[in-house]
Amino acid sequence: MPSLENRNKSTLAELGVSDPMAVADEFAKLRNVFDFQLSAKSQRNEIIYRDMHQAWLGRKSGVLSEITDNWLKTATGGLKPFVGQELNAFRKYVEERLEQFRVEVETRAEEAAGAKDRVDLSLPGVVRALGSRHLIRQVFKRLKTFFSVLDFRSWKGRKSKLPITTSKR
Repeated sequence: MPSLENRNKSTLAELGVSDPMAVADEFAKLRNVFDFQLSAKSQRNEIIYRDMHQAWLGRKSGVLSEITDNWLKTATGGLKPFVGQELNAFRKYVEERLEQFRVEVETRAEEAAGAKDRVDLSLPGVVRALGSRHLIRQVFKRLKTFFSVLDFRSWKGRKSKLPITTSKR
């Protein structure tokens, strides 16, 4: 008998299902597996949502597409309507639960983003200096520091104490 993980890869005949009650039991087992996987995810983020969505609703390798291929298409004429009804109900259940999961992920992401942007009004504000130095004053200050490094002592007035060398010939 196949294990619970790969029951969707086997046909109903291989599983020994031949009546509608057994079909309902198989879908109940799948619902329990889905609920367990969804509740076991301690972190709820977009990546886990995407992985769960692909694992259960994926077109090529999703559990529901495998059930469609292995259970619905291979079911005998008498079981096909029951399998179809159970499959539709299970698909609706999975989509609703994944939508709830997605909404929860989005609200958590919005709350986290809102917590970063929230301003705490109880904290003291930032003290900013009033005004700024004029551009000309900034240039004068830089020139003064530059020439002070060159050891020019007189900055005020026209006279500067430049060493004047006169050559006597």
